[in-house]
Amino acid sequence: MGVLLTALFPHYASSATRTAPGSVDPAAILRAYYIEHEDGGAAVAQGNPDRRVSVASATKLVTALVARSMLRDDDLVTVPGAATRLIGARIGLTAGERYRVIDLLHGMLMESGNDAAYSIAVRAAGSPARFAARMNEWCRANGFPKSSFADPAGLNRRSASTARELVGIFRAFQSDPALARIITLKRHTIHSAGGRSIELNNSNYFIRYFRREFAGKTGYTRAAGSCYVGWIKNGADRYYVAFLGARKGWQEQDVLFDALVARNGRR
Repeated sequence: MGVLLTALFPHYASSATRTAPGSVDPAAILRAYYIEHEDGGAAVAQGNPDRRVSVASATKLVTALVARSMLRDDDLVTVPGAATRLIGARIGLTAGERYRVIDLLHGMLMESGNDAAYSIAVRAAGSPARFAARMNEWCRANGFPKSSFADPAGLNRRSASTARELVGIFRAFQSDPALARIITLKRHTIHSAGGRSIELNNSNYFIRYFRREFAGKTGYTRAAGSCYVGWIKNGADRYYVAFLGARKGWQEQDVLFDALVARNGRR
């Protein structure tokens, strides 16, 4: 299995070939990072925690929170044609179909569907730009002054935040039981009002291939690099983590977490 996964996913490595934690240099892997225990307190580890960087689809954490404040789960969303033509990850929506908000939240958070994010934004605010303005209002109102977003999907490189603020944003996200549950799912099926089914598979590589428990939101664009914001279990302890601008793959980030926690311990 390890050989097969290595062939299919170049950043996967079996336990026999894992990089030694002591050999990992955070600065060689990430632009910024921040780790804190779920109980709070001082950071367990940090590097450039207040540096603003593009955050790719980690943007969708705020999109989900704002959508939940503006819409009800059972509100119907009509898919606009523009949403189906977006670049990047899509869940395969068809223009004119109607879906419940909660179904599109699954598609946006599990498979990072840009079409789902834009459909929700248009339903909630009339346009992606107006929805982004609501996202920025939410950030200011909730104490995240360095976070600002230019679109609901994270495709625009001006959608940016810091590692420290994203951990705070994720705490707000995690406090919503419906959202917290969605990101733990490996598979889920949604249905349009007309009865068409879409099978969703979680695109979080941490959940799908690594040995420990994870849940969160990944993202990637060329401008942002690879990003991960979420929680990670280490034994009985759970940590909130933001890894931003990774220059290497998911395996290196997993090993980096081991190294940072082992080096710094719980605080």
